[in-house]
Amino acid sequence: GLRLGYLVAGEPLATQFERLLPPWRINSLAQAAGLVSLRDKEHLRRVVEEISREREYLSNRLSQLGFRPFPGAANFLLVGSRSLGITGEKLQSFLGPRGVLIRLCHSFYNLDEYYFRIAVRTREENDRLVGLLEEAVRAEQ
Repeated sequence: GLRLGYLVAGEPLATQFERLLPPWRINSLAQAAGLVSLRDKEHLRRVVEEISREREYLSNRLSQLGFRPFPGAANFLLVGSRSLGITGEKLQSFLGPRGVLIRLCHSFYNLDEYYFRIAVRTREENDRLVGLLEEAVRAEQ
């Protein structure tokens, strides 16, 4: 896959960010894909709609397992696991060998070892994640 992002900011902030970036930060393929994606409004609308639908679905499923997903609008969810007594690190060691990665959030301001972030993916991938999290919760009980 390609990794590409952009920043919308005032000139002073954009200049500060520019200084931090390496000179060759994206390749020509990523740049071309980015330009095409900006022109395809219908594709963008469908992707945003699917992510929104899957984020809500995933959030509901996680809540049913006892996790605490936080509301948001991005293609990932911040999730708390304190009520289950399972740290993000413990979940990471369970999920990692099974091919699923989570982002630990203990280094984020005001969060601790009971917070992690997951990507909102396709229904099939989200169901697989939920199934593995269910196994992890059962293994801890």
